[in-house]
Amino acid sequence: MIVGCASISGATHHTAGKIAIRAIAFYMGTTILAAMESLTWMFFFQNIFTKADTAGAPATIPDVIQGRDISESIMNIFRSLVPSNIFAAAANGDILAIISFALLTGVFIVRLPIAPDQRNVILDFFFQLNSVLLSSIKFVVRAAPVCVFSMIAGEFAHRPNFGKVLHDLGAVIVIVIVALIIHAGVVYSSIYWFVTKKSPIPHYITMLPAVLTAFGTSSSAVTFPVTLQVVEEKLKVSPAISKFVLSLGTTINMDGPAIGLPVDIV
Repeated sequence: MIVGCASISGATHHTAGKIAIRAIAFYMGTTILAAMESLTWMFFFQNIFTKADTAGAPATIPDVIQGRDISESIMNIFRSLVPSNIFAAAANGDILAIISFALLTGVFIVRLPIAPDQRNVILDFFFQLNSVLLSSIKFVVRAAPVCVFSMIAGEFAHRPNFGKVLHDLGAVIVIVIVALIIHAGVVYSSIYWFVTKKSPIPHYITMLPAVLTAFGTSSSAVTFPVTLQVVEEKLKVSPAISKFVLSLGTTINMDGPAIGLPVDIV
């Protein structure tokens, strides 16, 4: 995120601001649509799942949740934008705090008063650190299939009602995959055609390596190096724009979880 923001900060304030606003609006809008689609799917297909045993579950909403109002929830969102400890925020996965810190850090690094004949050592450090992290993620991608299979196999081995679990898991997988295909085929394709006036099929074929990686790992962070490589080498997108938009999307674009989480909860 710091490298992406630093890359785009070299452009004019008007251009950088316009790219940032459009990217955030796109990510937030598609995520909201994905959540609405998922809730619609679950309204029609909730009866196919095995009914959970609710014995011992609380019958009322906990007081810590019941006492909250909308204004307090909104204020908590703004408070989380300013972390008291960025390392604690990173360890706890506080996404909003990480985004705000990274964006401001990237902007201020580029704005450092450095002489023309000198190098921005701090910016070089983050670029090299970014390269190291991308290489590490590529290594993790190679081991991910075996690791994920091992975790799933171990979880199934301790389930007494294997048949019911397999039935519900199969239903979840089918519903989520169909919902994702419809979301990509309708929402993304419509936006792509509206903006470019071209068929999205060639674009999907070009992005196939990133799509398959995302499908196999279910991780935006793991898919990021593959997506970045495809976008820059095959689609010829400017590295400054691709690093910023893709790193931002890896953090806040939650179309997949917005579709998958309601299905998992039900």
